[in-house]
Amino acid sequence: MTATKQVSALQFIGKPFLPSMLDEKGSLASAWLEMADDGSLDRLDQFALDQQQTLTRATLVVFSPYSFVAWIGGIFSAEIQAPTEFKNIVLPASEVAFNETPTQTQIWQLPLNSIVGLAMDKLEKQHVQLPNHLGQTDKPYFLEYYDLNPQFEVTKLTQYIYLGKETNNGDETYYD
Repeated sequence: MTATKQVSALQFIGKPFLPSMLDEKGSLASAWLEMADDGSLDRLDQFALDQQQTLTRATLVVFSPYSFVAWIGGIFSAEIQAPTEFKNIVLPASEVAFNETPTQTQIWQLPLNSIVGLAMDKLEKQHVQLPNHLGQTDKPYFLEYYDLNPQFEVTKLTQYIYLGKETNNGDETYYD
């Protein structure tokens, strides 16, 4: 199985969460519960159905040299106009390293660093050349999404690590 492929531009629609918003385990569990409790996930599902999009639950991590922002929401076609109550980010067409696994369970209770680390480990075992530091590339994205069927049951897990060019952004060289 090939562990890299080209993907079209995608749009992530949802809500961003800063690292300080992770729970005591380092997971996004409380953020997922917040979005479920306030009806955000239901509204995203309805929006997906209205726009004839695939139903998904997704986490996007946008890295920078020293930190990250985690997003919770769903993925949509790049050209769709996002609802005003949500934030959005368009992910570029790109080569990605990917994992796909049939599953019936969404696991959002794991620490975020474990989710990203396990995905990277799987890809490295398949001899995929990954960036040394995602936050120092021109495509600093990790995307994990679960496909849902029409009964809103999880059917598949897909993980993408965008393969961008390494940059000098965040170089730790200091001159005295």
